[in-house]
Amino acid sequence: MQMVIRAILASVALLLAACEGHDLLPSPDSPEQFQAVTSQSSEVIQEQQPSSGTSGSSQPPAAGKLTLQEAENIALEHAGLQAAQAAQMKTEQDYEKGILVYEVEFWNGDTEYDYIIEASSGTILKEEQELHWAEDAPGGKEIGEQAAQNAALAHAGLLDQNGDPLYGMEWSTVQLEYDDGRPEAYEVKFVANGSYYKYEIGYSSGTVYGFKREVSPSAPASPSSGSSSVGDIGSAAAKAAALQHAGLSESQVTKLKVKQDREDGRLEYEVEFISGRLEYEYTIDGATGNILEYGTERAD
Repeated sequence: MQMVIRAILASVALLLAACEGHDLLPSPDSPEQFQAVTSQSSEVIQEQQPSSGTSGSSQPPAAGKLTLQEAENIALEHAGLQAAQAAQMKTEQDYEKGILVYEVEFWNGDTEYDYIIEASSGTILKEEQELHWAEDAPGGKEIGEQAAQNAALAHAGLLDQNGDPLYGMEWSTVQLEYDDGRPEAYEVKFVANGSYYKYEIGYSSGTVYGFKREVSPSAPASPSSGSSSVGDIGSAAAKAAALQHAGLSESQVTKLKVKQDREDGRLEYEVEFISGRLEYEYTIDGATGNILEYGTERAD
């Protein structure tokens, strides 16, 4: 009898053990089963998990491709500027000869910066800096052709105190020039008082950016008082004539150059120098010291 009881107890124990083992299997919704499944197929679970950050955040860049922010940082570092110093930042993707690139544009003060950066390597393929005078930053109102012409005439000393031309003009043209679709300056050309004039006038400020004056061949300049119609005044006298006309001393200019030349058999001196942000160019008659042509433009 004891043997039978023991056998029954052993069977019951085995049955209970089997039941307990079955209870230990977690339900599909239990955290334990999720961990077990994760341990068996971690790769699938990881692919399905959302990326860190808020919903809608930008995806990480493909391998070997810059982000937009990285392209901007490369341009700013090259320009020696911080992000806070760059205004009107504009960056877009484009293709340059089949290569994916970022085009980065921004302003600092009156200087415009343009960069083309290879998206795969960060190499700067092209860079440009253009100085715009502060008075004519983007968004200004155009002064109009007549005002641009009057600004040129006033600078040339060809307007009377009432603002009327002192001399009749043989011809004149005024044209608004554009840069990248934005108005930049008026180009004003005219002939008056025996000379040809060419001006670059700020489109919204009326500022004279550059000018050129050349004695018209039909009206040659008269010799200076006491000068000879033949001979050679020398490079020193030609330099002095140019500096005096510009109202500058030699100590106030840089990159001063004087070159002797001949134009249609006439001896001339070409004088060039820079003062501040302007480059000056003069053509001086080598025999008389007369200024045959002069002009200024923004120095690079």
